[in-house]
Amino acid sequence: MKGRAAFKASDGELMVALVLVNGTEERITVLTEPDSKAIARGADGVLIVQASFGGTTKMFGHELVPSLSPYNAVSLDPGEATGIRFKMSPKAVEITEGEDILIQYSIGDGLSEKYDLWSSTLKVKTQLLVM
Repeated sequence: MKGRAAFKASDGELMVALVLVNGTEERITVLTEPDSKAIARGADGVLIVQASFGGTTKMFGHELVPSLSPYNAVSLDPGEATGIRFKMSPKAVEITEGEDILIQYSIGDGLSEKYDLWSSTLKVKTQLLVM
């Protein structure tokens, strides 16, 4: 996975772009529209952006099975790649140009098992660009 993050100071938005490359020997299915995005500082002070998919919801004692449509599932053959782009407003976190940022991508176990999705957590560290 390759990643890049840019903070647009004029409107206070953080723009994140990831490239997911299938480095396996088999076809995998990944998700490209995260339902949960978070930003915080780790214990070591590094800025962390988390893009995750598939929290569970229960109603009347039953787990609700989500549709994959809003997550924009993409199947990748070995060596193929797809992109993920999203914006967020990091109001509670101070941003500094050139600082390291860790971008994490993960799909919840329940969702990955139900739909046979690729389930590893990916982490990429890059430097923050301020525009």
